[in-house]
Amino acid sequence: MARLTCFVRFAKDKMALFSGLTLPDLTGFMNAAKLSVTHREHKAIPNETVAAMDKAAHELKKTDLRLWLVHLCLTHLGARPNDLHEAAMSWLQESSWRQWFFAVVVTQTSRPKASLSYTPLTREVAAEIVRVRMELATKHKEELNDQSPLIPGAHNEDRWNVIYRVHSDWMRQWVPSVDYEGSNYELRRLATQTIRSKYGKDAASDFARHAAKDVTQAHHLERVNVWRDRCPDGDAGISFADARGRHIELQLGEAPAARGWRGLVS
Repeated sequence: MARLTCFVRFAKDKMALFSGLTLPDLTGFMNAAKLSVTHREHKAIPNETVAAMDKAAHELKKTDLRLWLVHLCLTHLGARPNDLHEAAMSWLQESSWRQWFFAVVVTQTSRPKASLSYTPLTREVAAEIVRVRMELATKHKEELNDQSPLIPGAHNEDRWNVIYRVHSDWMRQWVPSVDYEGSNYELRRLATQTIRSKYGKDAASDFARHAAKDVTQAHHLERVNVWRDRCPDGDAGISFADARGRHIELQLGEAPAARGWRGLVS
């Protein structure tokens, strides 16, 4: 008899085709040792670690300004590393009610690979992102325009390296691999948790740019406008105080205008 090598589940009306089939003794197979797999649970980063990480990150402004920019964006935008690698200056946009957004949307010059929508950021963070980016441009005699990459570099691989390797390695002192499966991604998880504590579960989903739950939300303009309801003063997002672990409780409460990142230049 040919050796049985696999099992296939058949519909009940097909079982008659196997009437009279005699199977070998499968006791040994069924009782064979199994290797159990333990899935790692997602651990929250302790508040004291968050505070220490934030303090060390601000020190990067003195030693590695570009690495500070990477950390700033991952922390306050909850961006995926590939979002940041693709991002251009034009992705920073201001709405008609002065709310700043990180716009991961399809345009004539950009077709992002990740989920699309608008991530809110506070004015203080938006201003710091532009300040740092302009300082880096001046240092390297680069002329900024809308198509300039948000994270600068000598070439595409250099930009990839600072996000995926340099910053990831820097993060490991705070989220060691023995306890945390991800490195950069832990900042996305932390950012989403922060937004949930400030604005609620639905806001956290919108912030992370998860798939729209209904037809209304599928319209990008509607997903922008909900932030005006949540934060009428136009300053939704993760503040510097939030990034230190002090999540400020806020009351819940149109498309971005043409004015882009240059509006933050004083």
